[in-house]
Amino acid sequence: MKWYFVWLFPVFLYAQWTINDIFKISVKNTNSFSWISDWENISLSPLGIQSTTTDMGWLTLLDLSCGEGYLFSHIFADFQDSGNEGLIIEVHDSEDNRLLTNVQLLQSGSIFLENIFQRRIDVWAYLSPGITLYSFGIVRKEEIPLTPSLVLVNPKIVYHPEGILSVDFSLLSPAWIEVELYNKQGDRLASLIPLAYYTPGPLSIQWTPLSAVRPYLVSGSAYVYIRYRTSTRGKEWVHRFEIVYL
Repeated sequence: MKWYFVWLFPVFLYAQWTINDIFKISVKNTNSFSWISDWENISLSPLGIQSTTTDMGWLTLLDLSCGEGYLFSHIFADFQDSGNEGLIIEVHDSEDNRLLTNVQLLQSGSIFLENIFQRRIDVWAYLSPGITLYSFGIVRKEEIPLTPSLVLVNPKIVYHPEGILSVDFSLLSPAWIEVELYNKQGDRLASLIPLAYYTPGPLSIQWTPLSAVRPYLVSGSAYVYIRYRTSTRGKEWVHRFEIVYL
């Protein structure tokens, strides 16, 4: 049934995300299976989406794109289950059909996608015979690789020559990043991290005055600049942190 997606491509491309960055399937007079790119053994009734047989039914959203500058946040489902078998949700990579995560919900709730950075996914929902699915959807979030409040720059005063400056932070999503140190006059003292692509996780940098570019190393204020862009080299952020060099 993958061929349904070809016909639905304009719908997904132009109409999938609301102003609140939610794509939602719910039982309304204005809603129909045209929002669902694939389905099997399920029907739409005034009550909700239900399995049509004693076997498990399923529906899928194929090749769903979060769009430039966004990542998928979470999947939510509102349902009632009289059979106590739960709702199984799988998330696959649209490129190679690799399983990224799967969760069984025993009651209405959400599946958070913190460690999924793919921009195109397939979502499969398996309905047991006892389930009535009232609404089902996906929420996206803005892609922001770094939270400045969690950047640790210590100490605030670095002494020559034995002082050591440490810069520690953690990337929340893949990003292109560079970290540089400048004096108050705008001269670059050191490249702490040359521009490179990094995957999510902690980064720790140490700098000593003995490694600085001379003759620009003079007493006074100095600034750590952290510049980073999203993995697709889209939006750029720059954050500055002040230290004092003596």
